[in-house]
Amino acid sequence: MQYTHLEFRADYPRAEGEVGREVMERLTVAMRDAGFATAVPVEEDWGQACMLSGGGFGLLLGCSAYAEYDDGWLCFVKDARGGLKRLFQPKAAKVARQKAAAIMHAGIAADPRCRDLKWWTDDMGIGPLVDAQ
Repeated sequence: MQYTHLEFRADYPRAEGEVGREVMERLTVAMRDAGFATAVPVEEDWGQACMLSGGGFGLLLGCSAYAEYDDGWLCFVKDARGGLKRLFQPKAAKVARQKAAAIMHAGIAADPRCRDLKWWTDDMGIGPLVDAQ
């Protein structure tokens, strides 16, 4: 079972143009410190996105406000390439994705403003949440 989406609550800015920026800054620093190359984060209509590369594989790191809560956030890491290509990636790609997910968790958990961390159990957000302790 892959954990790629991390839901949490925190008092980060949610104004137009600011959604996810502070969270993404925190996460890109953590990714670089762990050896991932990071592109410049870009603002999307849903939040912030940043391309990562590590171990020869491209990943997408994203962060957005989660409308379920006034202070909810959702971050994710997934393969930059989707579809059938993802099904045939070598084990090293899965390892890189798992490493990035662990770094994402550590970066969020280290901020005392963040609370109620929960992992989603699949790429669609369907299914039970798992406490991220």
